[in-house]
Amino acid sequence: MRAFLVVALLGCVAGCGPSPPPADQSEAPRSVVESPEYAARSLAGYDVVTIIVDGLRADRVEPETMPFLSAFANESLRFSDAASNSSFVLQSLASFFTGRPPTAGGTIGAYEAEPHDQTRAIAQYFADAGYYTGLLANHPLIQGTGFTKGFEEIEIARPNETLDDAHLVQRATEFLEDAGDDRVFLYVHLAGVLASPLCASDPAEDVDGPLHVARFAEHYATAFPPSQDRLDATVAAYDAAMRMADQHIQA
Repeated sequence: MRAFLVVALLGCVAGCGPSPPPADQSEAPRSVVESPEYAARSLAGYDVVTIIVDGLRADRVEPETMPFLSAFANESLRFSDAASNSSFVLQSLASFFTGRPPTAGGTIGAYEAEPHDQTRAIAQYFADAGYYTGLLANHPLIQGTGFTKGFEEIEIARPNETLDDAHLVQRATEFLEDAGDDRVFLYVHLAGVLASPLCASDPAEDVDGPLHVARFAEHYATAFPPSQDRLDATVAAYDAAMRMADQHIQA
């Protein structure tokens, strides 16, 4: 019987500025209790599954939009006053993978951000503690070796590949079966929202459709404020994408 420690994380919104050069990697000595190595070993009785729902807003984790995740959160330890280290997905993920903010060596670069070469990542600590590690993601931007180091099994969507959350859920099930009696650390990044009407390839022709997430500035510059019908269409498309992600997590 597997004992799971499941960590469900909200996603990030797009947009960022340039990050400063990484700081000195040196740090003051830490006690063994505070070290990542100790933390990984202390979870030896559990399988650790981390689920990212890309683009998920905290105020949408509610029964109407995400019934399963909402119920799960109400029965779990919930951090309601958390903040991302960056508004850009790659920088925020690099910080999550390293435990460092972007300004302290947790990430390099801006739009090409990934965990710094000289910084150990979370999967490496779990691998050293004897865990079987896996990374499954349908966000094509997290291809860099900074994100993949420490993972034994890796599947990341390629650019322009069909994004399918259901496929990742199936692969996660297979990963757990393949692990046998080994303890696992599994990172699952669900980015099905990228395949929704919110990220349509050419929304300009559809003036009644949802606002395109990458073209908010353009929309607001040419037609401010948007019509209520278009705002309603945007909210409906977003909620539909999050509701689908909730169904896949429940599966």
